[in-house]
Amino acid sequence: MKMNVQHRIRTMDFTLSAYKQLISTLQAQGSFFQSFEEFIQNPKEKVLILRHDVDRLPGNALRVARMENEAGLKASYYYGPWVKELVAQHVKNVIKRAMLAYWHRR
Repeated sequence: MKMNVQHRIRTMDFTLSAYKQLISTLQAQGSFFQSFEEFIQNPKEKVLILRHDVDRLPGNALRVARMENEAGLKASYYYGPWVKELVAQHVKNVIKRAMLAYWHRR
């Protein structure tokens, strides 16, 4: 059983292009994306809450955040103690700037 799970994980596509395709498909099917706070205050039907843990590859988190921003999505990013503070702060600032730019365009 353990080999089957490991094999399935190895054959899954975790690329940004696959994630973008998944998001597009979910949007086309009428899924709604909310932040956790919005969901608690006013839950929608067919809602998805995007949550990401930023750990060893903060550059990847930045690429995901930019893609989500371009798609008009909201997501939560969590920084654990294993992320060096300087890197975490830099990524947070870039994500914040991207979100501010998004809100100013609306």
